[in-house]
Amino acid sequence: MKLILTGMINVDKIKHPDGHSELFHIHMTDVEYVDPIEHISKSIYETSATLTTELLLKSDLPYSPEILKSQALILASKSVKCEMDLFYQATIPQNLLSILTTTKKNVQIKLLKGLSLTQEQLIGFIFRARMEYDYSFSTYSAEHLPIGLDPKELPKFIQIDGDTLHKLGQTKLSDGQLKQVMGHRNFVSANLLIKVTHGTVSF
Repeated sequence: MKLILTGMINVDKIKHPDGHSELFHIHMTDVEYVDPIEHISKSIYETSATLTTELLLKSDLPYSPEILKSQALILASKSVKCEMDLFYQATIPQNLLSILTTTKKNVQIKLLKGLSLTQEQLIGFIFRARMEYDYSFSTYSAEHLPIGLDPKELPKFIQIDGDTLHKLGQTKLSDGQLKQVMGHRNFVSANLLIKVTHGTVSF
């Protein structure tokens, strides 16, 4: 069941075969030339609001669905503030900030050498790029399955844990075939900071 389809996220709810639990699949949609601060803030809000609403509606709290949904939105707003504060307050390595002021590839490679970041630092860097240098944000993703395979033949969810394969949804493929599919599947996600100056695009 698709719970939400917006310009920010897709959320699918998948029933577990045990009949008692559910799996939520959250997928960020591709975007082009957006304000990363606004985009990430809305994505966090929509994700939190959707999941919190589901949890509250399944609870035993003695309130109407309307009140529970309203409370879920309030909690989602608080969640956004907490997470955004972490991104704004993250300490960004100076080497990373310096790549925004040079167009020389060899200098950028040197600045990035040996650099490691937390999620908060990476998103904080994206925010700084927007606030201080007016960069836009784009993200593109692509999935490549083995040749000849129809995506409709796959179950909704596949997880490989060691030698064990877990799947949800109908499929005619055996566990061995599904393991081969996962072994040869390629998924690429590219996140770009882009600046347009007098018709010139900088990455």
